[in-house]
Amino acid sequence: MLQRGCRSGRRLLGILRARYPLVAQSTLTADPAIYGQPYQNIAVFSRSWEGPNPLTGFSFSNPPSFSSAAASSAGLTNLKEFRLAQTGEGIQECELVRWYVQEGDEIEEFGRVCEVQSDKATIEITSPFSGVIKTLKHAEGDTVPVGGVLAEIAVERSISNPVEESCGTIDLISTSSESDSSNDSIKRTCSTTLENGNPTSQEKGKVVTSPAVRRLAQELNVDILKVFATGPGGRVTKGDVMAYHEAGLEEIPGAADATGEAADAAAEGIEHQIDQQKQKHHKKEEQISEKPLHVIPLRGYRRAMFKTMTTAASIPHFHFCDEVNTNVIIDIRSRLQGSPALKGVKLTYLPFFIKAAALALAENPSINASIASTGDAIIQHAHINIGVAVATPFGLAVPNIKHVEQLSIAEIAREISRLQTAAMNNQLKPEEVSGATFTLSNIGAVGGTYATPLINSPEVAIMALGKIQKVPRFTTTGNGVTVEAANIMNVSFGADHRVVDGATLAGFGVAWKTLIEDPGRLILELR
Repeated sequence: MLQRGCRSGRRLLGILRARYPLVAQSTLTADPAIYGQPYQNIAVFSRSWEGPNPLTGFSFSNPPSFSSAAASSAGLTNLKEFRLAQTGEGIQECELVRWYVQEGDEIEEFGRVCEVQSDKATIEITSPFSGVIKTLKHAEGDTVPVGGVLAEIAVERSISNPVEESCGTIDLISTSSESDSSNDSIKRTCSTTLENGNPTSQEKGKVVTSPAVRRLAQELNVDILKVFATGPGGRVTKGDVMAYHEAGLEEIPGAADATGEAADAAAEGIEHQIDQQKQKHHKKEEQISEKPLHVIPLRGYRRAMFKTMTTAASIPHFHFCDEVNTNVIIDIRSRLQGSPALKGVKLTYLPFFIKAAALALAENPSINASIASTGDAIIQHAHINIGVAVATPFGLAVPNIKHVEQLSIAEIAREISRLQTAAMNNQLKPEEVSGATFTLSNIGAVGGTYATPLINSPEVAIMALGKIQKVPRFTTTGNGVTVEAANIMNVSFGADHRVVDGATLAGFGVAWKTLIEDPGRLILELR
C-alpha cells in the first residue's frame, strides 16, 4: 500500500507539472542528510502556494523516502561463484543466450541455469550444487569468457529474505466544506526525486529552445515560459510543447471529486490521457521520419563465420575448377531411391559426392590435412571427417561427418539428414562442429555454377559444388562423334597455396571427377 501510494503520487506530480506549471517553479535543493550519501545527486523540491484549487480536497504531505537494505541471508553462509566451464576445444568465450533462473530462485543440483552459444554449438549449463541464486553477473546477449563468473549461488537450502524498500506515503487530506470559497487554498507539499536535476524552462525567465519550437508554441497559443522542459540542459522540445498543449485542452475526469483510493484512479486516468495525446503526436512524427537502421549482432554461427573468414583472408588461396558429367550418378541414384537400407531417408546426390571425396582424399593425404597451431608443421589425419556447409536461420553452420571412409552411401545419407536437422534447430553439439579435415559446400542447392570457396582454417583445402545443368556435349562412339544431352556440374576446389601446390590440388580434383563419371570403384567401396 505504501509503495502504491508513492508511485501514484510521483505519477500525479509529473502530470501536474505539465498542466499546472506552478509545480515546476519550485526551488530545487539537494539534501544528503535526507536521502543519505548514495543520493547526493538527487534533487528534492517542495512548493506551497495560495490560489485556485485545481484538485479540490487534496493536500500532499509526507515526502517519499527511498532506502535499500541488503537482503538478509540467514542460513546461506557459503556464497559460491558459478563460472563458465570450457565448452569445447579452442573455445575462449561464449554468448549468454538466455537465463533459466532469476535472482532469488532456488536451484537444484544439475538444474538448468542458462544457455550459452559458442562459435560451434549451443549448450545448456547446469548447476553443480543446490542453493539460491544470489546474483546474476551478466545479461542475456553478453559475451562471457571461459572461466568468467556467471552467477553467485548461496548454498544451503534456505531462501534469503527479499530486499526491503520503503517509500513514504501521500496523505490525501480533505478541506472543510465550510471554508470560504473565495479564499479557498491548498497547501501542497510533495517530495519526489529528479535524476540529473534538469531545470525548468522558466528558470530566470529564459527559455532554451529552437525557433521552430517557439513558432509552434505561438501557433498553439502556449506560453512557452510555463512549459516544463525535458530536453538536455533545460531545453524545451517540440514534444514538451505538444504535451502541455494537449493536457491543457482536455478536462481531467474525476480529479475534482477524487478522495482516498480514488486518487490512484485519477492519477492513472490523467497519465493515460496525456500518454494517448503524446502517442498521436509521435505517430505523426514517425510517418515523416526515416526508417531506423536494422542492426544485427554478430552472434553464434555468424560470429564463428566472421572469425573464420577473417582468418581465411590472410591465407593465399589457389583455386582449380572443372566440370563433371553426372549422368551415371543420376541413373544410380534413381535406382537406389527408396531402398530399405536408407530407412526412409531421401537419397540425394550429396552422399555420392562425399563418398567420392573420401576415396580421393585417401589417395591424396596431403589434402586431408591441417596446419599445426604452432604454424611450423602439417598434420596429415588418419581419419577422414568431411564438413558439410548448412545454411540455417542462425547463420552458416558446418557440421562434419566422422570417419567417412568407413561409411556406406546409405549411412552417409542418414548422417547428413541428422546433422542438417540439428543445425536447423540450433542443436548441434560441440563435437559435431569440430574436428573436420576437409569441407564441402553444396552451393548448387541454392544456385550458381562456379565459385571461389574460402578455406575453413586450419584445414588446407575445400570443395564447392555447382548446380547440375543439362547441356549438349560431344561424345565419341564407334559411330563417330555425336551430340548427347549431358548433366554437367561445375566444381571448384580451393587450397592453401602455402602448403598445397597446384599439381597436388589438380590431382585430387581429377581423382574425384573420375569416381563420379565412372563410379565402378565407388560401388566396390560401398560398405
